Amino acid sequence: MPNIKTKPTKDFTSIRNKMIRDKRLNLVDRGLLVTMLSYGKNWNFTIKGLASQMNDKESRIRTALKRLEKAGYLVRTRIRSEGRIVKWDYTFKDEVLTEEEIATARSINVDSKEYNKSDDKHDADIPEPPENEKNDSCNESAEYDPLYERKKYTEIIKENISFDDLADWLSYKEAMDIVNIMVDQVCSQKPTEDIGGDKYPREVVKDVLLKADIDCVQTAVSNMRKTFGIRNPRKYFISTLFNVTKTYSFDEGCENRSADYMYEKSH
Repeated sequence: MPNIKTKPTKDFTSIRNKMIRDKRLNLVDRGLLVTMLSYGKNWNFTIKGLASQMNDKESRIRTALKRLEKAGYLVRTRIRSEGRIVKWDYTFKDEVLTEEEIATARSINVDSKEYNKSDDKHDADIPEPPENEKNDSCNESAEYDPLYERKKYTEIIKENISFDDLADWLSYKEAMDIVNIMVDQVCSQKPTEDIGGDKYPREVVKDVLLKADIDCVQTAVSNMRKTFGIRNPRKYFISTLFNVTKTYSFDEGCENRSADYMYEKSH
């Protein structure tokens, strides 16, 4: 029987045991949630800062946040001003949020006169996944407007891949080139697409690319840097990004399961 002795009298955080023992969460998920709850209500954070705080990869932090949201311990809310997303609001709790709490969190709005961009400089840089909309394909609408569709998907993709962070990692021009390449592919009207020598329905390719985040893009770019003699960089990038994104969840799952196994083995 383990001999556990702890009874802090100051500088501690009260956490519900039910959350800590929730089998839907792995070690990273639980550790991240506990870390977030240990800070003040108005604490601003970034993915890079959390990764440094927890001594872990940014990709694993992003994945953990997505799992916490899916499990009901986190709700993310778009804050808009004059029709544009200006920041995000995050609500964490050590028990599953009720429908009323989620509805309240998502009802938050910001008036353009009240919003100060300087307040946003340290906010989290996690993009909201695009909402699944019916009949949103680029060429199936009777009122198809190519310029509108390009503008719409440009904004979606820039959010998905954390454009500002990608521009810091590469350069603004290179990051914008990547966005344009992805938008070209998403708005393609071909019935099938050639990805690495295999034919895929256009909608399948589009669906996968709209799931790509900054980690997928960085991995694809890093893989290309290791490859010489690329004849068609645009096509090669799309094929690489498609394959990276398609297996991203599986690769992350393997990495997380391996970390959990090593922890259990060492204890």
